[in-house]
Amino acid sequence: MNIIGGGPVGLWAAKKLADAGYKVTVHEAHSKIGEPEHCTGLLSNGIDKILEPEVVIQYIGGARFFAGDKQAIIERKKVAKVIDRVEFDKQVYGEAVSSGAEVKLNSHVNWKNFKGNVIAADGAFGSTRTDFNQKTCFLPAMQFDIRERPTENFVELWFEPWNPDYFIWVVPRGDRIRVGTAAKDLRPLKNFVIKRFGRFRLRSRYAGLVLTSGPVKKTVFELKGRRIFLVGDSAGQVKPTTGGGVIMGMTCAEKLSEAFESENPKSYEKLWRAEIGNELKLQKLARWAMTRNSAGFIDFLRKAKYTLEDSGDMDFQMRSLSKLMAPAFSLGLSALFNSPKNRKDCIIPK
Repeated sequence: MNIIGGGPVGLWAAKKLADAGYKVTVHEAHSKIGEPEHCTGLLSNGIDKILEPEVVIQYIGGARFFAGDKQAIIERKKVAKVIDRVEFDKQVYGEAVSSGAEVKLNSHVNWKNFKGNVIAADGAFGSTRTDFNQKTCFLPAMQFDIRERPTENFVELWFEPWNPDYFIWVVPRGDRIRVGTAAKDLRPLKNFVIKRFGRFRLRSRYAGLVLTSGPVKKTVFELKGRRIFLVGDSAGQVKPTTGGGVIMGMTCAEKLSEAFESENPKSYEKLWRAEIGNELKLQKLARWAMTRNSAGFIDFLRKAKYTLEDSGDMDFQMRSLSKLMAPAFSLGLSALFNSPKNRKDCIIPK
């Protein structure tokens, strides 16, 4: 069995399948595991149910939200953690190899190179997804690491008029702060950093993409003696609200292994959609509402503050809405009336 892509999702799928007795080979195009780095490294504590990270840079105690002159704060002790993503990827690599999987670096392959079962964990812009005409939406993203020691352990989310499509994130990372956003036009980000921090010393910058469209329509294909499975970013298994894909992707990798263990690999489609499909659909609607009426979103957070602090879930965010139907409905209604006509949410790759 061949897996294309040696990120945490592909490697976790390799570990689980190897544990189930399959002979697995992972093909990673880069020369080093975990590099180049793109992710902010912010994960909920839900990651501990899958694999507890060995290197935690900082624990997070809550989030501050800003939109115009409105603010909201959600506090919860150690609600999340900032991890070293390079080291985490290496940790997952170690798990896969210990379970018996083979990992080949500098391996530039595609699904056409193999027969039998092929698992595509080759990312949003991997050739497998596009070859099978599964479209996704994305926004270009940019992050700055600045040499500024954090004064508190809170994440900040800013909704700025120059970026109607997403928010700006400010994440403390031990001895530095990472600031980034996803937008059609990233040029104003530097001015935002100056406004927020004054003169700053740039340590490094990272470019990437944030998926906003939710899952692709189909993730299992059969063609000429092959069965191809999309998992992780290549399947759009990414939270539309935040762009986070590690936990969702690794969860789906486990569902893929379950499908093979049941001797019904095609059931993967049904299994993962039953686990997270509705959640991602609802998160897509939530993102639509919060970006179209960010002031209303701040009002919603104020009303929902105690519920979110008591039982909010960073990954399965919609579970909290069952207790917040009235303010959530109000936010959605106001977003509908504030929505500009003919507005495109993202860039759609061909």
